[in-house]
Amino acid sequence: MSGRTDKRQKIIEVAQRLFATKRYHEVTLDEVAKSAGVAKGTLYLYFEDKDDLFRQTALSSFDELCGLLESNVPEDAPFREKLRAACELIAQYMSRKRSLMRVSHSEERRALEHRDKRREMWLQRRAKLVAVLSGILQQGIESCEVRDDMPCEALAAYLLSLLRAQDRIAEYLAEGQEGLDAILDLCFRGIAKTEPLSCAAGRPAGPAT
Repeated sequence: MSGRTDKRQKIIEVAQRLFATKRYHEVTLDEVAKSAGVAKGTLYLYFEDKDDLFRQTALSSFDELCGLLESNVPEDAPFREKLRAACELIAQYMSRKRSLMRVSHSEERRALEHRDKRREMWLQRRAKLVAVLSGILQQGIESCEVRDDMPCEALAAYLLSLLRAQDRIAEYLAEGQEGLDAILDLCFRGIAKTEPLSCAAGRPAGPAT
């Protein structure tokens, strides 16, 4: 990592911590610079202003996740093994980077309210992460393990939404149940029973005729 890239990353990490523990208006560039050990003017070499710093801090989660997936998911593994490896990486990252996830979710709401450069940047980064997952799901389509009547991108977005809700899902699981197992099961089977529901199920038997 070059010195310039390393310095930018240090600023991002400091901003991530500050934005996660304080309200946006409470964080100042002076505080960011001091915590990062750089002159305030150095911030402007990498970011236009505080708003840009906040945005880039939030967007960094997509870049980090894509890098993790591209570097650690085995290329030639069977589909289900590859998908589980990807989901484990994403779930672990979201759990480890809770503060960054809060910043990211906050920026997502702000970005999608506008139709400008901010929104476009957000959609582009999100599309990059969706594309990485879509490539894995495409392998499942080719091996006839994933339905082919919906776009891979839609399936990837669905899976990401489940992984984002992992903590809320885990709250309701029985002791010993793994959250990731439940998410993958929901991904593959949804909430429908494997057998069709009987309309008469649970009704008392009628009189014999």
